[in-house]
Amino acid sequence: WTFLIWGALHGSYLIAGNMTKAWRNRWAEYLGLYRYRKLHDVMNIVFNFCIVTIAWVFFRSNQVNDAFYFLSHIFSLDFSLKLPVALVYVLVSLGFIVLLEGMSFFHKKKNMLHLLSKQPLPVRWAVYYALIFLILYFGEFDNVQFIYFQF
Repeated sequence: WTFLIWGALHGSYLIAGNMTKAWRNRWAEYLGLYRYRKLHDVMNIVFNFCIVTIAWVFFRSNQVNDAFYFLSHIFSLDFSLKLPVALVYVLVSLGFIVLLEGMSFFHKKKNMLHLLSKQPLPVRWAVYYALIFLILYFGEFDNVQFIYFQF
């Protein structure tokens, strides 16, 4: 059932988005969001991320009750809900997210592959080895069943 709810939520998001497009455009015009295009884009991205994340809670839950329990406690100040990962993994993940976003921003200004290709051979190989090391160190190579085979 959780998979069906996940799909139904995505479908309802699509229908609601199409039905409210004119209304949302009028409000954006009224609020002057088109003058601040970047702000409007960030607001759209954050909203989309939030509603899709809510749908993914249902996708990853074992039962519907588990999903509703998680969603009802997600914004509570009760910190007794234990995460299955250590804080160091969360911090490393956040660090990589910041790094990748920075690289994406930098890549819009300059082509990073072109910049890397201009570097001396030892620098390029150091970057290649660093990437291979990071993949091997942080990669997940356990014999875990592929998520879509769990249904």
